[in-house]
Amino acid sequence: MENNELENTILRRNQVHARQSLYTPFATQPNLSQAIDHTNPRNKIQQILEGTFLDENHNIPLSTAEQQWINELKQGISEPMNTHITLHDFIHFLKQQKEKTASSFSKRHLGHYKVICQLAQGGNTTIAETLIILINISISTSTPLTRWQQCLQIMLEKGKGNCIDHL
Repeated sequence: MENNELENTILRRNQVHARQSLYTPFATQPNLSQAIDHTNPRNKIQQILEGTFLDENHNIPLSTAEQQWINELKQGISEPMNTHITLHDFIHFLKQQKEKTASSFSKRHLGHYKVICQLAQGGNTTIAETLIILINISISTSTPLTRWQQCLQIMLEKGKGNCIDHL
């Protein structure tokens, strides 16, 4: 597959994917589309976010599936999420990864991190704990490292056809 053909295939697939929201109840039901129209001064965005939309809008006819869909929008997290990474988390995550996983922007192959995990399991935790401290500081301050913000995934042709899902 040539580069232009590949790029066009990816673009077409992304266009279809981006339009999926047009098939949700909020896009197909006129009453619901008005409820989320940010230009409509009577929109119901705040009520939807607060989870009171269905309670206060009995006059909007919704199917059971649409009511369930809206109810799912208001489901929140009942407990705070623990974002602190431990040595156990670090080792457990990296041990599950395949060694042929793509390299990060730092140019360190996943195999390097697997060696760090082996060292940590053997008692030498200095490198792993240093990385964990960096990760936790970044998470707690909501300041991702610059290299974490630069990611590139290259899709290679596998010879299964020219469909984007077969690459």
